[in-house]
Amino acid sequence: MKRLPSRTKTRLMLMVVVAAGVLLTLAVVVLPYPGPGGIPEEATRSMDLRMMDIVYRWRSPTLTRAMIVVTNLGAAFPIAVLVLVMIPAAWRTRRKEVLALAVIFIVGVLIHTLLKEVAQRPRPAIAPLVDAPGYGFPSGHAMNAFVFYSAVALFCCRFLKRKMLGLPVVLLAAGIVIMTGFSRVYLGVHYPSDVLAGYVIGAWWLAVALLIGRSAGLEGPAIPAGQNGSKAKP
Repeated sequence: MKRLPSRTKTRLMLMVVVAAGVLLTLAVVVLPYPGPGGIPEEATRSMDLRMMDIVYRWRSPTLTRAMIVVTNLGAAFPIAVLVLVMIPAAWRTRRKEVLALAVIFIVGVLIHTLLKEVAQRPRPAIAPLVDAPGYGFPSGHAMNAFVFYSAVALFCCRFLKRKMLGLPVVLLAAGIVIMTGFSRVYLGVHYPSDVLAGYVIGAWWLAVALLIGRSAGLEGPAIPAGQNGSKAKP
């Protein structure tokens, strides 16, 4: 039995992941998230309210100020500024990667914006500490943070000369993602299930983007002869 070529395997994986995303989107459209008075349905409400009650017990003036700063790490504008700074800084050496990062982030924003309009799930009205316009499902900040910082961590781990630095980079990215999601619940602008959905959809989109890159043959810059540990042929 012949083995499938690597490119074919990648395309098949891409088809599976895209199909899973379509099913996820259909679930968002079909499941009755908004309930009477804008409250989520019973199955989700019980879990959400219990978790929110636990998180709200941590509230204090000092932590609130910190969470307002942390939550901005997942906002679209600060991340867009970071991308704009990274593009000229990495243009000469990592042009393809930094452009891919920009595209991944922009499309991710479009995806969660569209899903918010489709699901139309109201935000919680239980003692919010900040104002947040629009719908709540999925959490845009959580998805932005997952997609952007995970992608940055993956690219860094791939191209770092010292591989031992990969673990601190991954841990830092994971910490930012987790704290951004926590801040959205703490500030009272999202249900925990909104944040979880942002993570799941963000993971799906990042997987799709990486598979598209592999399918298109974007494997990074070639290693010049003589620099990969073997001698160049005369």
